[in-house]
Amino acid sequence: MSPLIKKHYCSSQFEEALSLTEAKPSWDALQKKVPNFPRGFFELCNLELSDRIEFFKEYWLKTLPYAPKASPRIETFFQKIEDIGVYVVKTKEREGYNIEFVYSISQQNCFFRGGPPLTEEEINSKNHQFNYVLPKDYLSFFQIHNGFARHNDIGIICLEQVKACQEKLFQRLEGKGPQFSSSFFYERDSLIPFYECFGLHSYQCFFKEWRPTPEMGNVYFSGVDYTISDTSKKEEDLAFETFLDWLVFYLEGRET
Repeated sequence: MSPLIKKHYCSSQFEEALSLTEAKPSWDALQKKVPNFPRGFFELCNLELSDRIEFFKEYWLKTLPYAPKASPRIETFFQKIEDIGVYVVKTKEREGYNIEFVYSISQQNCFFRGGPPLTEEEINSKNHQFNYVLPKDYLSFFQIHNGFARHNDIGIICLEQVKACQEKLFQRLEGKGPQFSSSFFYERDSLIPFYECFGLHSYQCFFKEWRPTPEMGNVYFSGVDYTISDTSKKEEDLAFETFLDWLVFYLEGRET
């Protein structure tokens, strides 16, 4: 793992951080520390590095729907990866241990980290909260990672937290007065945030009023000036027709 990753997991935010691909604890020792740790993840940690990277690449491509523009760029992303590790971490804010998969990018001062996947039942349960309008490519990503971020970014919001983030966004708008909430929102729930930018109170959101495909497109909500993307300008103004279009933009290191 790169020095940047080691520095991140040695920071004060972690009470404990154990790299399973470097420390290689036994299954019995790991179960004593983290009783609910999935056996499949343990086996994954013991694969050779090249096999581990290939496994993740194929799993991403198999799990996400094929998209002519996005899928080749996902393959390119994996060509830049020099290591994929698994950390068991304990933070001061949360009880118990959490699992983080860490993607180290070669020749770049950058890494990505993602949480463990959700089951189809868990995903369907959360989609129900939004009357089953969430895009299919977005939901499929949670079969790979529930939560995903570049370095210290907040990143893709864990699915169980999306509803609360949506409410927090509405409260901010209502606090600014009716001129903000009425200027571009046709309904109170027109925006569904799925990504939060660290430190800016800004979000990438599905926008119910913009459907460039049969499903919702997504736009950037600025917490600085309370505006959203101009959808006519598309990617130039951070408006994306699909979640996968936005995802590859994020993987390529371009800031929202």
